Amino acid sequence: MVTTEAQLAALVLQAIDQLATEVQQDPDVAAQFWHQQLDDDWIPKTENQFTTLLTERIKPKLDGVVLRQEVQLNLHYAGTAGSEPDIEAIVLYAG
Repeated sequence: MVTTEAQLAALVLQAIDQLATEVQQDPDVAAQFWHQQLDDDWIPKTENQFTTLLTERIKPKLDGVVLRQEVQLNLHYAGTAGSEPDIEAIVLYAG
């Protein structure tokens, strides 16, 4: 059970690390994060596509954690473009 911000951060980082290992070990997983071009070159997905895929891939590893993406948040923490969080992780704890 996650009861602190530090535990939540550690859990999310662990899920991201597990995904990084999957990307390194499985070319099919790695290919999901890139677009293949006609000349057999590759370019990265857009930020929104990447964030959506990242969220979908780590969500099953985070039991009890709610992930919300930037488009769901509509938060304005700063006046600088691009300064809003791309993903927010929250956990409800009654205690």
